[in-house]
Amino acid sequence: MLNENKINIKPLAILIAINLVYLFLFIIDSVEGIFALWIVFIFLSLLPFIIRDRRNIIAIIVFLIPFEVSKTFIPFFQVVEAKDGMFNSVFDFARLFMIYSFILWFLSDLKSLVPFVRHKITYVLAIFIAFYLLSSLLISPDLSKGLTETLRYVIYFLFFTMTISFIQKEEDFLLIFKVLILVVFLLALEGIFEYLFDYYLWYDNGRRASATFLDPNIFARFLVIVLISMIIFKLKNINVFKPQHMDIMILVCGIALLLTVSRQGIVLFFLMMLFTVFFVKGRKRIFIIAALLVIMAISIPVFIQLMAIRERGLELYDIGQRSGLLLGAVLMFISNPLLGIGAGGFQQTLIGSYYDFLPWGIHGDTLSHTYILTILAEQGLVGFTVFTFFLFFVYQQFIINYRINNLKLKTYALVIFSVILIIFISSQAEARFFEEPLLWLFLGLLVALGRLNKNRRKNLPEENGEEV
Repeated sequence: MLNENKINIKPLAILIAINLVYLFLFIIDSVEGIFALWIVFIFLSLLPFIIRDRRNIIAIIVFLIPFEVSKTFIPFFQVVEAKDGMFNSVFDFARLFMIYSFILWFLSDLKSLVPFVRHKITYVLAIFIAFYLLSSLLISPDLSKGLTETLRYVIYFLFFTMTISFIQKEEDFLLIFKVLILVVFLLALEGIFEYLFDYYLWYDNGRRASATFLDPNIFARFLVIVLISMIIFKLKNINVFKPQHMDIMILVCGIALLLTVSRQGIVLFFLMMLFTVFFVKGRKRIFIIAALLVIMAISIPVFIQLMAIRERGLELYDIGQRSGLLLGAVLMFISNPLLGIGAGGFQQTLIGSYYDFLPWGIHGDTLSHTYILTILAEQGLVGFTVFTFFLFFVYQQFIINYRINNLKLKTYALVIFSVILIIFISSQAEARFFEEPLLWLFLGLLVALGRLNKNRRKNLPEENGEEV
């Protein structure tokens, strides 16, 4: 099992062998004919792990989340245009597995099924999704986009619910952190090789590491999440892995972050390093400040050189098409400040009504890259009010979790909130807030940790579905 020290190697070896066969068939363009058989085999192969311990469901999903490239492997529902006429499926392996796991939970143990956990964050998320659906149906100029996004949110909401229900003990949190760190470390190695040997797994973004992600900036976000998490664990003396292994992982992920040539990724890392300063004292605070200054002194000149050799990219201070995206979002909000233009309608409205504001026209980005402005433009003040309550409840739950008198759980609370903060800040430069599956994972962990702390204080058995 995934959360035990010893893993039965035989089923894993079979699984790897099947994947190698699939990879060969994909290379020779024979994959679509066996796709259904392959995906069923993968899910059934993982079934024993899931049945024995439901924590493994969340661990497997965490492992699958970074593999966005799987959207290109799935032949059905390829309705989402990514770049230059390239279409991807609405689903990826992680989303399919979320649905599969929820159905399995429903069929195997109906009595323990809790599709809606009573909590303020759960309520406000449900209200947001419901309003998004109504906005799509009644207002949006792009109904298909609105409904597609609503479907994505519903799937992620089920994942959020499963995370709360299945993560119940201290070691469960450690398992999730281990899997996330390990998979991103492996992708960091892939990103470094990708940059050094100038190849790409998915879309050619120029001389930038993107690994299994369509956008190098999203890869950078994942790297920052794992880097800051590992740094916090190191500062708090929590050993997720052996200290020397953690040092190697931090170094490798840091190099990969540079090679993404992501301006927001680098700035975000510096900002979050400053954020950690407020949660350490004495020599550790001095150390983290000194380390940040050294890292900046080394990385900034290197990054400038990487920007200079980056192909088909912007200059260091150029925001390119985003000036038009920002102005277009503001004008959309002004046109309908109460309800916005409708969920999912940003791109169509921008191209139809504000095309002249785009420096590169349809040849550049036409999706909003600033999430707060996206909320205001598409859902107006009503949607923004719901979003504000959501942020307040998240911060409130963090404060409650952080007051626990237990170093390990307190560190978990800080890591969880830091990840949510990273996603929020980065969504103002690269969008993808509620669209980010890691957000729903860590929201689930935030609520689950609150419940665990409450049960520890009361010394009572855990009860699913109660207010925490």
